[in-house]
Amino acid sequence: MLGALAGKVTQPSDIAQSEKALLSVNEGSLYFPIFFQNTEVGGVFIGFGQAIIDAIVDTKRGALGQSHEFLWNGSLLLLSEDGDWKPPITSPVKEKDVKVFLLSSLEEAQERAQMIFDRFLNYNRNWCSDTFIQRHRGWLATILDRQRGKCSIITSDNRLVVKMGELKVIIHGNNFVKTEGRKKVVVAGRGGPLIRFG
Repeated sequence: MLGALAGKVTQPSDIAQSEKALLSVNEGSLYFPIFFQNTEVGGVFIGFGQAIIDAIVDTKRGALGQSHEFLWNGSLLLLSEDGDWKPPITSPVKEKDVKVFLLSSLEEAQERAQMIFDRFLNYNRNWCSDTFIQRHRGWLATILDRQRGKCSIITSDNRLVVKMGELKVIIHGNNFVKTEGRKKVVVAGRGGPLIRFG
């Protein structure tokens, strides 16, 4: 369930981090908490921030993949059921604070956050179920950037899944899968063969 507007972020904050990814949010961004069974498990942010994705894995044939680092401008939805995240420090929001994001009022800001949350649930209903909560450790995020479009990230201690445009990366332990568009696929493992097809 999405809570009411919690406030305006008061300082740049790293809100979620794993071995392979880091998400941060900038000062001035708006924060709306997400609750699951009365526990705060993430939030919707409207504003600005940074994403760093270390999609590199060491294989028998050397390092594969690359790092991706970008500033996001738009919205971020973050879920972390095991508490592996840090809610930002916030202050009360004034009407002028939401106008920075081309929103006319606090009510419109709440409606925008609710729309982002509802759209996520419509496409990923099983991600907010008891099964997902019990099965996964780590966090997931969906970034809607004004220029890059949508970027989805799922990460835990030994896993990273990233989808950004036509780029799709899956890392599980020392196994690496990368696809670009519909044709090119690369699969590699520490002890296994390197396969390219398409």
